[in-house]
Amino acid sequence: MDTEGNNIYFETIKSPFYNESGKIIGTMGIARNINERKKAEEALKASEEKYKHLVEELSDVVLTISPLGTLEYCSPTIENFGGYTPEEIIGTHIRKYFKKQAELTKTLKVIKEVVFNKTSASV
Repeated sequence: MDTEGNNIYFETIKSPFYNESGKIIGTMGIARNINERKKAEEALKASEEKYKHLVEELSDVVLTISPLGTLEYCSPTIENFGGYTPEEIIGTHIRKYFKKQAELTKTLKVIKEVVFNKTSASV
């Protein structure tokens, strides 16, 4: 703990220390302060939880789709639109949900544009 009572996080590497006859007489080690990394991990986790909660409370369906068209995330509201659960949809390819090839082609084109141009879009 520091002087203000806060935890200090260290990453350590330890190794036995031997005398001339091979007997362990101590430990050698290196410690690295990882407080900043720990703070960043905690901030990221808090941010992920905040946005996960936000997405799950929306009435719109939110999807994450890979550049190849595989559904990676689906908000729970999908059940209100198509009757599917997120667990049923995640891991499937979007072609399963299109009847017309032209609509699928258009959607895949938009996905590629978003990935390469790093923009957002709606179909």
